[in-house]
Amino acid sequence: MSSDLYNKNIYINVVLRSVLGVLSTAGNGLVIFIILRNKNAVRDGFNVLLLQLALGDLFIGFGNVVRVVESLLNHFKLLTVTPINCFLVELPLLIGINLSQLIMFLIAVDRFICITQLHGMTLINNKTFIWTRASLCISFALLVSFAALIGLDTTVPIGVRACYVTMGWSRSYLNYFSGLTTFFSITIVVAYALTFLSYWCYQKRATHSIIHRERRIAQTLMLIVLAYLVFWCLPRFVTFVYKWIGVENGFSQSVTGSIGYLNALNSLVNVAIYGCKHRQIRDGMLAVLGLAASKYVAGNKIFTTVSSTMNHHR
Repeated sequence: MSSDLYNKNIYINVVLRSVLGVLSTAGNGLVIFIILRNKNAVRDGFNVLLLQLALGDLFIGFGNVVRVVESLLNHFKLLTVTPINCFLVELPLLIGINLSQLIMFLIAVDRFICITQLHGMTLINNKTFIWTRASLCISFALLVSFAALIGLDTTVPIGVRACYVTMGWSRSYLNYFSGLTTFFSITIVVAYALTFLSYWCYQKRATHSIIHRERRIAQTLMLIVLAYLVFWCLPRFVTFVYKWIGVENGFSQSVTGSIGYLNALNSLVNVAIYGCKHRQIRDGMLAVLGLAASKYVAGNKIFTTVSSTMNHHR
């Protein structure tokens, strides 16, 4: 069982989760701060979607920090392992997972619509729509996460020494959550494939200035999707295959036990991608850290992305 694997070396687990959790929480918190402080950024749909993805990743990072606290309390016999206690411990991770997957899908849809608009269709990109969508996304993530309490079995499983995400979940909710995760994993891959295909078809007819902007965004998204496939989808797919064929060995246990670490690593890698490929966020990070010219603070327009500038080229 992954909880037993987790406890085999408590101190290594604590160090790894602490480093990944703290860096992920701080990095994504910085991204959120940079976007929120800029007036133009909060009026741009793409940047607000990145903000929500960073928020989901922040929950995942913070959830790993909470897991560290739970592990130490449990190790020193200061916390009783019960489904209710474990639900509270795992709640930040659950919210982060639900929000991140939803936003990954919506980013693909947003970019597809942006590219389609360049062919003559109308893009809904006003402040009311952007923040209504954001509110609905966050509400969805919270609702789906707290729904785990419905039918929660409060009986403590025999032999379990550490919390894990699905402890006490009802069979119906477990099937629902598994189906939802599988649905998002498949639709995210398909949606991004269609988006990149549309971009490839469009770039032959677009003006150089717009294509240059879209190319930067496409490169950023390509790295985000690659990190999602490697750190998110691959370990879950391996776990699913081993469960489906009914085999459990050291490798399958290691993969299952590493999912939490890989989630936090994915959240941290996304911050690095923003910092390297998203010029506006990179400049903001440098400015906040005192490594860039102070003119950035007043330079709200640097956050303008293709979705808010394309109208000037029509």
